[in-house]
Amino acid sequence: MEDLSKTIKGKRVELLHNTHPEDLTELLLSLRKVERDFLTTEVIHNPLLLPDIQHAMERIARAREKWERVMIFWDYDVDGISSTAALFLFLRDELGMDVSYRLPHRVHDGYGIKSYHMDEIAKTGTKLIITVDCGTKDREPIEHAHTLWMDVIVTDHHSCPDVLPNCIALVNPRRNDSLYPFPALSGSGVVWKVIHALSDFFFLEKTDSILQKYVDIVSLGTVADCMPMQDENRTIVRRGILQSQQSHHPFFQTFSGALNRPILTEEDIGFFVWPLLNAGGRITTPHQSLSTLLASSLDSFSRIQELIAVNEIRKGKSRDAYEKALEMIDSSSSILTYIDPDLEHGILGLVAAKITELYHKPSAIFTLHDGYFVGSLRAPPGIDLVQILEKSRDHLARFGWHAWAAGCSIAESDIDSALVSLRNSTHELYSGHDSIPTITVDTLLDPSYIDLHTLRDIEILRPFGMWFSAPLFLLSGISAPIVSLGQSGEHIRWDYPGKLEILWFRFGEYQERLTGKTVSLIWTLKAHTWRDVITPQFHVMDVICDD
Repeated sequence: MEDLSKTIKGKRVELLHNTHPEDLTELLLSLRKVERDFLTTEVIHNPLLLPDIQHAMERIARAREKWERVMIFWDYDVDGISSTAALFLFLRDELGMDVSYRLPHRVHDGYGIKSYHMDEIAKTGTKLIITVDCGTKDREPIEHAHTLWMDVIVTDHHSCPDVLPNCIALVNPRRNDSLYPFPALSGSGVVWKVIHALSDFFFLEKTDSILQKYVDIVSLGTVADCMPMQDENRTIVRRGILQSQQSHHPFFQTFSGALNRPILTEEDIGFFVWPLLNAGGRITTPHQSLSTLLASSLDSFSRIQELIAVNEIRKGKSRDAYEKALEMIDSSSSILTYIDPDLEHGILGLVAAKITELYHKPSAIFTLHDGYFVGSLRAPPGIDLVQILEKSRDHLARFGWHAWAAGCSIAESDIDSALVSLRNSTHELYSGHDSIPTITVDTLLDPSYIDLHTLRDIEILRPFGMWFSAPLFLLSGISAPIVSLGQSGEHIRWDYPGKLEILWFRFGEYQERLTGKTVSLIWTLKAHTWRDVITPQFHVMDVICDD
């Protein structure tokens, strides 16, 4: 293991293997501490090990028998959207149930269930509410649902409070009393296990084909929520990628054609599908994203094009807000905060993520809505936002989500004391935290050895993600000419000898700084398809200036 100098992005570099490998696949597996059978072993756990799953099955079966109206309530991110799509289609198409969904709005509703949602849903004649990707902390609205003669089943994957809501079933693998062997499912992964249990109950001989039918939708939430790519998550994403080639859902076929790819990879989901489906929930309404995912083959293309236009608007608004935030934040603070009452809710998390990436510190971006400052928080690796928020809970009206991405609401009158508390809590918990991030590079790799066989050796390792990262390589001593690409020079290409393309996307601002320099490139290998011809392509992830 070799510790190199910092990169141009300010990251510390750790090189794990400093010679050219004889067997690249074996080296990459060894560095990730897994055996070769990890690549092909499928893990599908018994769904009956999930807490309350039996109660959930029995109540859904009773709703089906009595032809009761069922309402799905969901979160507005991609995990919530994919959870809703999978469960809605299964209940409607496989079980033939009367099912609909209630769509929360990011601005008007915020995160989680509210009591007024229960009042609205009761007016539709609903008897059973099933939450997806939310509900674990919503005790009061669920109690209110009981007064309206509605039962509630919660399916969720977020951390659990000490006191759980009183509902028919709370299916969450993170419960303290859970016997489920893998707690790190996404919200859509939990829904997939509910589908698994119900399929075993109603159509035992068809379970595998039903699970396969919906796994491509479920894989979207697993990738989008950055769940660890191991155990059952790996099975879900691996199956989902393969299923996307022959999907029952037109969205996948249309999107694959738009990207000119025979198969969508987990990177395609992360870089293209995820931002697109998120754009609806951030800028317009999550209904637009869900209807795109559920669209027929006739409507799929036009709906995707509409979302692409929305996503372009999202990019512009995010860029403007980020530039304003940079001018105002105090970079010396333990947590970087920025308040703009006019910011749109949908871009708060995007701005926070970019601030955290730049400064390697937790950040919190706030806007004002109906007397509350609504904030989105992000944190670098090693810092747990839930701990920070718990320590400041007396100053917060509401908070939740994950260690690395969270949200909170603060009464307008409490904002000053809340910000002080957040700064103090972060300092007390993480004053000794090393804020310099590390980029881990697997090995040196000589470009002269790279061909389609090398590309195949890497492709068989997929899917990549958290816990099982895509391999990174080091190419030292590059002094080739640099050319800018894109309409505004936002990309860089090194004119390296030979047929290999070396590209650095979205970092054109570094061209002047790098011109004439000898550099070492941290890169990953991608398959580039043009007119049905596949060639290896270098994608630069970061740069070390050697002189």
